[in-house]
Amino acid sequence: MQAQSVVPDQSRESLDSETNSECSKEATAVLKDQETSDLRELEQALHYEEFRKHRPSSTRFLRRNAEYLIYLAGFWLADRFNLKRLQTGGKVIGKLAYRLFPKERGIALMQLSKIYPELSPEERDSWCLECFMHFGQLLTEFLGMQRIEEVWPECLEIVGDELLQEALAQEKGVLMMALHQGNWELISLFAKHAQIKMNAVTANFPESRVNEKLLERRENPWMSIIRRGEPGTVSKLLRSLRNREVLILAIDQDTNVPSNWVPFFGMPAKTPVGLAKLAWKSGSPLLSYAILRQPEGKFKLIFEKIDAIPGKNAGEEELFRLNRLLNHHLEQVIRREPKQWAWIHRRWRHQPDIESRLEMEKREEMQNSDQNIQID
Repeated sequence: MQAQSVVPDQSRESLDSETNSECSKEATAVLKDQETSDLRELEQALHYEEFRKHRPSSTRFLRRNAEYLIYLAGFWLADRFNLKRLQTGGKVIGKLAYRLFPKERGIALMQLSKIYPELSPEERDSWCLECFMHFGQLLTEFLGMQRIEEVWPECLEIVGDELLQEALAQEKGVLMMALHQGNWELISLFAKHAQIKMNAVTANFPESRVNEKLLERRENPWMSIIRRGEPGTVSKLLRSLRNREVLILAIDQDTNVPSNWVPFFGMPAKTPVGLAKLAWKSGSPLLSYAILRQPEGKFKLIFEKIDAIPGKNAGEEELFRLNRLLNHHLEQVIRREPKQWAWIHRRWRHQPDIESRLEMEKREEMQNSDQNIQID
């Protein structure tokens, strides 16, 4: 009779534990490989390398001076045309830019194909051309903003003004989310004529002389510009709310500021957290605005209330929840007039590493789960 080996219970349990551990490691490795593959697919789908501008540093001085001279020429010409001619000229500039700047055109077409896959190539080309024409008009309107002021307020329709008045009446200051759609610059004229004190946070233009010219156009007694990254910026933000003023910030672009990863049109997007932090810290009412282009050279200013009730703790989960809500609101606004949004900006330029993406997806699942519980 062949002898049978007997494995003690304790040894069997140890063996089972080791086997399960090995299986768990293999499953984790497979999952990680899958996540790596998914991340690579996403990076390939949003590949901006072919659109990167390789500008030698030796030409920086010439480029800066050229930019300044072009802006001076633009301001000079804008003073000599009425609004209708400025807008017509802006369309021509947009058409030329569409032909002359293939990298910006490529960025816009690529991003449109990801967000609106149902569009045919011909429809995407048409949307892209209209986007360039819109931004050409935005340029000439900004340079000749005094021409718009001459026909103010006949050129403007306002929707939701009562929401702004209700928010101001709370005397907590007002947080206003902007986006790069339509002619967002006209909010300074609205502030001036409505006599509502506003402060807008903007980035600095690389050429300092152009930066000063932009500041001259944007500021007036009722609109102040807070330059991002300068000393005392945070104090100015908080002071504007303490003074019961309107504070304007935009979060719809990929910029070099503190951010977190939040889905935007279904893809991970580096989203600034400044507005969410201020909403939690101040308890100020939160609105959005958009100034959309209308027929016959007119505009529609739309104010909307954002119901973002801050939680008790301003941790990463809370900032994710608030930015998720803000991004969802931005998606809805953009879809109303998608051809007037800045598709030429590389919105998904940065992408998260595997760990950051998994963390974002985990938080997204938790938020969806919480919403389903509330609905039930």
